[in-house]
Amino acid sequence: HMVLLRRGWAIAWAHVRGGGERGRAWHIAGRQLKKAQSVLDLADGARFLLARGIAAPGGLCVKAASAGGLTLGALLNSPEGAALFAGAVLEVPFVDALTGMSD
Repeated sequence: HMVLLRRGWAIAWAHVRGGGERGRAWHIAGRQLKKAQSVLDLADGARFLLARGIAAPGGLCVKAASAGGLTLGALLNSPEGAALFAGAVLEVPFVDALTGMSD
């Protein structure tokens, strides 16, 4: 990340509901029937960076992995979500549950 910071990038981490970074209650608050909340949290995080001038419109990129790829994939497939980001990297995204569970 140091190379990007030296080139003027800003880097932010979004610990959206559903992840385990903030404890069990936070994890439960974004799972199963509440999964949509994690998508909303991610969108809110992107809007926060844009509103504060930390990122410029048309210059926000996002990266997610595994179950975070499911959250990001859902956001990118919404009309508003797709407009928030200039680019996205999904590392081993869990977006095809049927195939993933059949292995």
